Amino acid sequence: MNTINLILLAREKKLESARAYLGLAFKDFAYPVYLFGSYATGQFHGYSDVDILIISPDILSAKVYRVVCDKMTELCMSYDILISPSLNRLDSSIVSSLQTISATVPFQQHQTSASPSRYEIGFTLIEVLVSMVILAIGLLGLASLQGISLKNSQDAYLYSQANALAYEMSDRIKANKRGWNPSGTIVNIPIASCAAGCNTVAAPCTTAQMAAYDYCYWQQKAITTLSAGATAVVSTSPKAGSTTCVGAVPSLCLTMTWSRINQDLSKQSGSTALQNSTYELEVTP
Repeated sequence: MNTINLILLAREKKLESARAYLGLAFKDFAYPVYLFGSYATGQFHGYSDVDILIISPDILSAKVYRVVCDKMTELCMSYDILISPSLNRLDSSIVSSLQTISATVPFQQHQTSASPSRYEIGFTLIEVLVSMVILAIGLLGLASLQGISLKNSQDAYLYSQANALAYEMSDRIKANKRGWNPSGTIVNIPIASCAAGCNTVAAPCTTAQMAAYDYCYWQQKAITTLSAGATAVVSTSPKAGSTTCVGAVPSLCLTMTWSRINQDLSKQSGSTALQNSTYELEVTP
């Protein structure tokens, strides 16, 4: 540890014990230490008192200690007598003396391994930066979770719409059994046709025409409800790997397929296959 500058401004002659005490009590203090004389006569009731002023290198703060030494035992003790934020708060004679000394005796520069002010500021900035990074990561995670939640909610909504469309078509098929199962065995699936002209009293639709119209209506509604590329198919054979339609005779398998929403750009550009959702329902006319 660097040596402390001791500048004696006191008129007292017997300060040996005070100097010895200072060497032990303030040897690790990072700032210069100044001694100056007693505010009184320097003696009272067998004691000698010395005031000690410790000043920061930037002359912005000061602290005063009083050291009281017993002349008989030469034992000393110190206690605070003043804490001042500025030298301007001290006695004017002390300030003038210190200004005179500082002009001839520069403050000693202490190179220590840890500077409290410098490290305190740096540590605070690092804390702020780390907090900002953690907050940014948390916000990104929250935004990602929100996006996934919205996507899953929309997928669930479309699945429920497909369920409603499938059961609507099932009701249309069951209401027109002759059009879908004229002889107890389904031979051909009607070709979807939305042609009008048989929906009046004078020209009522046949069962086959009604089946074709229902089939076309169902396909168009699937496209407008699910997605532009949605398909709605009525078949007599189940899709490979299907667990809903088992192909029982006579039965029909209603299958709707649509693209899932919010797929990444690579899939939308065609470089990767789109993910599709499928809904199946088996109907017996």
